[in-house]
Formats: sequence, structure tokens, C-alpha cells
Amino acid sequence: MDIYSQLSKAFAAHGFWKMWLIQAINTGETDLTVENARQDERCGFGRWLQSLPDDIKATVYWQKVPALHNRFHHDAAHVLELALHGQRTDAMSEVAQDGGFTESSRALTHTIMDWKAALD
Repeated sequence: MDIYSQLSKAFAAHGFWKMWLIQAINTGETDLTVENARQDERCGFGRWLQSLPDDIKATVYWQKVPALHNRFHHDAAHVLELALHGQRTDAMSEVAQDGGFTESSRALTHTIMDWKAALD
């Protein structure tokens, strides 16, 4: 799969996290552990990022995306931890418009979109 397609796939997959987290907040349950959610290298996009050749890793976009992706997973794990410990209000604050998870998600998705635009 080419870079553009992988970035499109990652954009869509990471967009579903917010819905999944809200479900976990509402139910207090999930199939994923907090530790697994935190590990950005476990998801397909994280593995793909690390597998790219050095010439791609030298680009300005690759220089930004892994750190943003790591932050996204860290913040998702934080929301999940709050949800599983019954701290629903705090968890919902993180996924709100100005919440920490929303900010890290926005930064990651905007950078992915910029990377895709640079490939056109």
C-alpha cells in the first residue's frame, strides 16, 4: 500500500477512537487494556511508521508524526483509565472540544492531512 493510502487509512482508524472512548466512558467497559491503548507501536499505523525507509523518515512530516501518534495513544489511554475508574466527568472533559485527547487527536490528524496534501 502506498503512503497516501496508508495515511488515509490511519486518518480513518484514529477518527474512530473518540467514538470508542465515549462508549467506554458511558459503559465503564472495554476489551482493550489501558496499557495496550498506550502503546502506539501496537497499532497498524505505528508499525507502518516504524517500517518506512530512511528517506521517508528524513521528511519533515515523518519527523512530526511519530511523536504526535505517541501522544495520541498516551492521551487515549489516559481517557480509558479515567473511564474504567469511574471518573466519567473527567474522561468526558478529555474528549470534549477543548480536551487533551481532542487536542492531540486534532494535531495528529491535521499533520496527517498536511502530509497527504504534500504528496499530491
